[in-house]
Amino acid sequence: MTPNLDNFVAFLHERTSGSLRAVRFYTSQSHRSLYARDDVRERLSDRDIDRFVARAREELAECDDDVWWFTAGDLEATVRVFRESVIVNLLVSKEYGILVSLDASVASQLNTFIDDCREWLTDT
Repeated sequence: MTPNLDNFVAFLHERTSGSLRAVRFYTSQSHRSLYARDDVRERLSDRDIDRFVARAREELAECDDDVWWFTAGDLEATVRVFRESVIVNLLVSKEYGILVSLDASVASQLNTFIDDCREWLTDT
């Protein structure tokens, strides 16, 4: 059963305090935008969105394999960290997932950790 997605988007707005960039629901057959901030909508082409969704679908299809490879339990989400944004792929069920794009400031500690690691690796 799919939850009320409008309520989920409202929850995300409240939880992220203005840092929500975009939300997209996807299945193996289709996808649709649940929310896109104006600046994000203007910058992304349909081709860009199709590529993001294709990658998310691959992760959804590989969930069962990841349980076998990693002994940390079921895969619940993946996170991609970029300079300007963080994209969370919520793997909700075997049938669908939700992509959530956030301003990078939401994951500042994660960004700092990654920056520190990269700096250490390039300086040694």
